[in-house]
Amino acid sequence: MKISWPERQPVQRFCCITMVKDEELFLEQWANHYIRELPDCGIMIVDHGSKVPVVETIARLGLSGRVSVIAMPGFPFDDQTKSAILSSLAGAALCGYETVITSDVDEILIPMPSTAATPLADLLDGETATFVAPTGVEFIHNADLE
Repeated sequence: MKISWPERQPVQRFCCITMVKDEELFLEQWANHYIRELPDCGIMIVDHGSKVPVVETIARLGLSGRVSVIAMPGFPFDDQTKSAILSSLAGAALCGYETVITSDVDEILIPMPSTAATPLADLLDGETATFVAPTGVEFIHNADLE
């Protein structure tokens, strides 16, 4: 969604937001994917009471200067609550970012094979819709090998 005010100067082009609880493996993959694909993006992670706080995981990965963590208490959880939190945070982020991506930590955006030669940043910059809902494809995670 592009919001325009005469004085508005977006801080950055892209912001990626997710919410996690005890998802260290996926968190590392998610953060590194967006840092690689959208090098100047802002990254926000809502920590829903992880046993190992996300700030510790981010520090271990050497990403403390790149990632903003919002610590939430471990209140009762459901998908409706998660959706409300992510939607509210995305709405606030749109005041300073041109494009905001929200997703579960085990979901990442990648170009379709027909556009694979086009960097993700260019695909997002070329999007004219106010809202886009990507198509999801499920991959099987082999925990013994990954």
